[in-house]
Amino acid sequence: MSTDYANDTARIEISVSYTLGEYRRVLRELVAADFTPASAPSGWARLWNGPAAGNLAFAIVVPLIFAWKQARIGDCAFAFDAAGFSRTTRRGTATCAWSQVARVRRFSRAYLVELQAGGALPLPFRAFSAAQRTRFDALLQRAGL
Repeated sequence: MSTDYANDTARIEISVSYTLGEYRRVLRELVAADFTPASAPSGWARLWNGPAAGNLAFAIVVPLIFAWKQARIGDCAFAFDAAGFSRTTRRGTATCAWSQVARVRRFSRAYLVELQAGGALPLPFRAFSAAQRTRFDALLQRAGL
């Protein structure tokens, strides 16, 4: 792991072992951010898209999806630098340039990196040291994210 905090091109390396609780938290914050009361359904659609259905999904569906993803991908190792990032999982290593990132959201306990091609990568704050978070924020700012 690089400790050269003065060098903007130094790599930031983190390892992430996701938990169901933080996966749920990121999804809840994403839903809250994207589905405002103005976009709330009316009529019969309200029944299927209302709080009861959402709570049921978070209690049953989300844990199943999380277990499937964990079995398929497992723990992740990320490396970030000025050009972009790589993610290594049990399925191999993938790289992504910052220009391929649609946006990065900052939630209460995690970043959510949304890719232009679809998909998103949660990055829990707990995986970063304080110095790494400062450097990561600076990388994002330089990338216009």
